[in-house]
Amino acid sequence: MRRTFSRFLITIIIVSFIVSPGAMVSHTYAGDDPCYGLDHCFISTNETGTTATLEWEPIEGVQSYSLKITIPFNYDDTDEVVLEEELDIDDLLFDSEKNRYIYNLTGLKSGTLHYALLKYGEGDWDWSPLYFTTLTSVEPPANVEVIDITETSATVQWMDNPGHSEYYISWGPELSTYVRDGSGSYTIENLTSNTTYTVSIYALVGTTLTSEPVEISFTTTEAAIVWPTEVNFEAEDITHRTATLIWDEVQGATEYHLSNGDGWEATVTDAAYQLTGLTPSTSYTYKLTASNGTSTSQEFTHTFTTAIAAVDHETIKVDMLTHDSIKLTFDAVDGAEKYAFEGARFYSDKGTSIHINSLAHQTSYTIKLYAVHPGGIKSAPTLFTFTTLAPPLPGDANLSSLDFRVEYQEGLNVTLGWTAWIPDASSYELIIDGGEPEYFAREDMHWYAFHHRFTKSLAFRQNGTHTASLRGVNMTGKSKAYELTFTVAAREANPTQSVVPVSKVGETLNGLENVINNLNNTLSNGTWRTLPEGMKLDIMNSIMSIVNEGYNEVGKVIFTSQVEGNIAKATVSAADVALAAAESKDYVDQANKHLNKLGANPVKPAVVLDFEDVTLQSSEITLDASAMKTLLDAGVESVTIKLNGTQVSINPKEFPNGFELNRGQQSAPKNASNGSPNFVSDIHSFEFTDNNGVHSTFNNPVGVSLPTRGLGNVDTALLTVVNVSETSSEQGDEPTTIIGNFGGTFNPATGTVDTVLHGFSSYAVIENKVNFNDMGSVKWAERSIQVAAAKGIVVGDGKGNYNPTGDVTRAEFLKMLVTTFHLKAPKATEPFIDVNDSDWFSPYVKAGLNSGIIDSSTAFNPRAAITREEMAQMIGRVLRNQPGAFEIANTDEILKDFPDAASISSNIKDDLAFTVLKGIMVGKDNGFEPTAKTTRAEAAVIVKRLIDLK
Repeated sequence: MRRTFSRFLITIIIVSFIVSPGAMVSHTYAGDDPCYGLDHCFISTNETGTTATLEWEPIEGVQSYSLKITIPFNYDDTDEVVLEEELDIDDLLFDSEKNRYIYNLTGLKSGTLHYALLKYGEGDWDWSPLYFTTLTSVEPPANVEVIDITETSATVQWMDNPGHSEYYISWGPELSTYVRDGSGSYTIENLTSNTTYTVSIYALVGTTLTSEPVEISFTTTEAAIVWPTEVNFEAEDITHRTATLIWDEVQGATEYHLSNGDGWEATVTDAAYQLTGLTPSTSYTYKLTASNGTSTSQEFTHTFTTAIAAVDHETIKVDMLTHDSIKLTFDAVDGAEKYAFEGARFYSDKGTSIHINSLAHQTSYTIKLYAVHPGGIKSAPTLFTFTTLAPPLPGDANLSSLDFRVEYQEGLNVTLGWTAWIPDASSYELIIDGGEPEYFAREDMHWYAFHHRFTKSLAFRQNGTHTASLRGVNMTGKSKAYELTFTVAAREANPTQSVVPVSKVGETLNGLENVINNLNNTLSNGTWRTLPEGMKLDIMNSIMSIVNEGYNEVGKVIFTSQVEGNIAKATVSAADVALAAAESKDYVDQANKHLNKLGANPVKPAVVLDFEDVTLQSSEITLDASAMKTLLDAGVESVTIKLNGTQVSINPKEFPNGFELNRGQQSAPKNASNGSPNFVSDIHSFEFTDNNGVHSTFNNPVGVSLPTRGLGNVDTALLTVVNVSETSSEQGDEPTTIIGNFGGTFNPATGTVDTVLHGFSSYAVIENKVNFNDMGSVKWAERSIQVAAAKGIVVGDGKGNYNPTGDVTRAEFLKMLVTTFHLKAPKATEPFIDVNDSDWFSPYVKAGLNSGIIDSSTAFNPRAAITREEMAQMIGRVLRNQPGAFEIANTDEILKDFPDAASISSNIKDDLAFTVLKGIMVGKDNGFEPTAKTTRAEAAVIVKRLIDLK
């Protein structure tokens, strides 16, 4: 019964000692005495997670006590014993004020109910039972503050709590340093001046319990400034009215004070100040001090003299401004004898006026005006900027001065020429026989200059009378038309020569027969080599246009496919292609005989397989081994497959045993306005398989044409073919990733973008707008840079800049050429000692070697800036390897207009001449300048010309 009663009594006591987490145990008692109303005062205080203090009143005559601490589990004797000890009163602490013994407990379990039993002598353990609970959390430090803050130290202090074991302190801009401390303050040292720090402090109880952190921030004081004894203080951009004071920035200064000793003062924060309203030819002394609000540096001085009097910008007035001229007036300058001007062609009407003419329309100009004082001393220049207006409608030129006539005629070949430039015109429009107009500007006409006349060469396919209409054009309209009528007729064939008619293809080749007949006669009298090289180029371009049109028709086979499910299928065998292959070979043989006589590169037989009835998005075309053998035996080097607007051209050597082409098509993602690609075609996938499985890469280039749709306001010059990840949605609204950029050119006649690949996957056409931030100084090249960047030929620095004025290295320009012409790198190792396989330019060097653009030698010098003649040589080697390219009979004729032609390396002249003839490179201010470097902007212009040429 007694034990049961004791448990009941303890239950009552428990109510006084169990508390909520995070607070000290509070005991319920009357007045100030916690033992009030208790027969035997036995209490616990200062409970923490692992410690507590027991207090009890002494029993008279008792010399020792027995103490037992347990953790109760049930109402038997299986409670866990934490402590059992005999306590002699001589070993106990005694609080005389409270009249109590004090005993500190350690090693308790946190957050746990403990049962304390105390007895004396041989008495019962239930003499005075006590329950108490250790804490489950810890109070954070109180009254935390930072004091005594200096440049390099600060003291953190807080109210020390007896229940806390120690404190964990960390600090720093990112709380990276820490210490443990048991006191109520800690001094942090080795700090950085004028820096904000955060201090975090935790309270610890025992080794496991911590409080929530208390964080506080402070900023160290600024370091004491040691002012310099010298400062570079000077004036620059001194004119007669203005000057700019500049000085070195002073560390620690927040402002600068300027004065001149005459009452003028100014306070600024920047290390520069512009002075205005100065008097010409006058000496000025200015003083400078730096301060930080609390201290000031010593005084620094600078003396300068303003320039002699110059033209005041405010007095310059525009009396007249047109599209090509301006007339200015200005006030006279005291002491000036005369005036001088720079910046454009001009003549002076009188002392204080200037009339400038022969300007370009809608162009910004800056001129410099000088006042010339006695002794020929020039003032500082006064700059004046203006922009010319748009041109008026082109006026009527005098027909006799224009002299529009037939310059040269040989059979079906005609060169038209004229002398004068139509007033106010920025370009020409030429229409032949009422057809589509052709436009060209003055700079384009440079390449047709012949006897100091503008010329245009034409090649016709048959005899007849023709009309030519020439107009001047500018932004506001066109001039009247200047008409010319002329007749062309092929000369009779030389009886000693025979021309094999290419009659198998009917009317399609009539034009070529006539051109070839005419060329035979030209060759017979030896006039071909004497023709101007520019005229030869025009004639050859016309011939190649007809040749290409002819053999594309000769080798065409139209097929009908079968539909199985949603797939169009067809199989091509030897019987299907035999006739087309034979006719293509016969046609090309005849054409090459004549091209060979002209010293031109030959063309190769080609066959076109036109599946014009296929409109399904999926198709499966098979060319069996017999078909491939027939094509290879005929020397066919290009097989073109046309399917649903797409076109793929491969070399039969890739598949001597036949192949199967699987083509798929799906909608591209819907275009968004948030910078996502602007798709202008569907996504087309191609897969070639043969006996060895999927054929993903090709040894020979593969021509691809992808149809576009919904062009609208799309800039077709920025269209490019990209490799994309396939979408999984029929609606094309799933994310699509662009993997690679393969360039290409837009063909307005077919509405396709044509490019060259060396492997197959999934492809689409996008409008790729690439803008750079640093185009301000190269507006003349901005369009070329934009087009070349759209096709992945040139790139920026990844930060939005192109660096247009930087030099182009040999490796960088070789990469541009290889990318423009889609040349492939072989797997062989290049022989250069300064090119490693790990270098970014290694594959381009291999492709350049493989294509003959560069020669094999010891070193390539990839990082050296490329010279203009090295660039011309690389370009010439590419162009001279194209079908229809011909040997130039007289390079000196092409290079004669360059004053420095003699300085061009002799081994480069042939390539350079062909590059110039094609209009890819032009001269500079002092001639061709063969050893000059080329900027990235100039390189992009050259790349754009190569793109247009293709």
